[in-house]
Amino acid sequence: MNPHQLSYTFVCFAAHIDASWGHGTPAIGARRIADLASVYGIPVTWIVNSGSITELQPMIQARHERWGDSVILCTPPHLHSNDTAMISAALREAICREWELLTSAFPWVEAKVAAAGYITPDLVRVLDELAFDGLWGYCWEQSRWDNISHQGCPWGMWYIDPLRYKVPNPSSGGMVACEWTARDLHAAYHTGQPCIYSTDPNDVLRAGLCSATSDRYWRDLFGQYMRNTQHNQQVIFVQHQEAHEMERSDRFAIWSQQEIDDSARLLGQFFHHVRSSGATCTSLPDAVARYRQAHSATAPALMLCQGSDVVPQINSYTMAHGGVSSGPWPETLLYYDAECQMAFVRGSATPHMLRSYVGAASMEGNFRVANLPEITIKHYTRSAGRIDIQFTIGHSSPMPFGLAYWDDLRSYQITDIQGVHEATIVEHKVVFMRLTLTGLPQIIHLQLHADQANPSLDASSAPAELAYALFSTTGIGS
Repeated sequence: MNPHQLSYTFVCFAAHIDASWGHGTPAIGARRIADLASVYGIPVTWIVNSGSITELQPMIQARHERWGDSVILCTPPHLHSNDTAMISAALREAICREWELLTSAFPWVEAKVAAAGYITPDLVRVLDELAFDGLWGYCWEQSRWDNISHQGCPWGMWYIDPLRYKVPNPSSGGMVACEWTARDLHAAYHTGQPCIYSTDPNDVLRAGLCSATSDRYWRDLFGQYMRNTQHNQQVIFVQHQEAHEMERSDRFAIWSQQEIDDSARLLGQFFHHVRSSGATCTSLPDAVARYRQAHSATAPALMLCQGSDVVPQINSYTMAHGGVSSGPWPETLLYYDAECQMAFVRGSATPHMLRSYVGAASMEGNFRVANLPEITIKHYTRSAGRIDIQFTIGHSSPMPFGLAYWDDLRSYQITDIQGVHEATIVEHKVVFMRLTLTGLPQIIHLQLHADQANPSLDASSAPAELAYALFSTTGIGS
């Protein structure tokens, strides 16, 4: 593993609020988070607006000088109107005014990053026109909860298509999308419950995945991100907590004092773990700047994940989500690039899920391709030190596509691959192949050789999962 290639950033929503459930700047909650982060040397990225800047500026300034804290701008509330021109003009004026106040209070700010609890096409378009570098607030796999339906978008960081706010830009440049809070990619994918399998402290405490005395589920989750630093140039892990959810006062009383104390104890345990892991702890604007410097376009991401043995409780919170499955599920390979997102379960050659962003016009769905082509194996030989496979793909609609070959690949290397854009061996467990379907039948030829003959890999000892991969390769798995 390469721990320094994991970028950990902690974000705190600390904007002035005017709502039925609270009013004012959550200064008490912000101070509690600041004090907690100071114990472990964790930089905090504060989401602020004109209403909270004055009250929080001295604390943030001091922490910026000591710990590298930074700020991003809370965008104005969502405007409801059918007049797109009016909305855009009002947003542009409000954002420019708010950004001027922010940079006046914090003149050291360089990267222009905004935050939104509700992302709209108008907001993305205006921020892009104003040359913002990033936008925080995307929720991978989330559908309808908190009125957010981002299912279909990638996780982590990626460049936003300014005309299609839920998908990556097919070309280079633009704003970088930033995830609201990191999810358990494995469990959230298999259950469709990203608000349970989450890094939000209130989510996991309510679900019974963590407690005030145990952050083991979070450590397991973090370990899955860390393991994938082996084959990704940069792995992004954003964690978030609202300041108003760490405060009980005449301004805010969302949680009891005991629940707030439990969140603080849980965060403290996890901050300690992150600091001792070797991960790069940084602010969100710095992480965005590094991403932009390293990648001119959306960087492909490849995550091989498996589950934790810590499972949710059956309680009012999990039942409010309709109940929640707790697995176990097969080890899963997840992938995205600017054209698609895919998932492969262990043992299967074809995608368990394929989402195509190519030509996607409507942002209402999740971009999932319903009908995948038939895959057959026309040639397969496996002997000591050599594996030779020929995949034949039938007629289909043109689309981005991928294949996976699962096996014990210790000491093996790809010596020949034909018909794909790229192929890589992940953790000596699986060959991932990225290709594009043209609509016509295609042949993919994969050949691997071992550095030394390995008796455990002769043809007579092919694992059962390999047989499944070779003979159950039609359509999307269940």
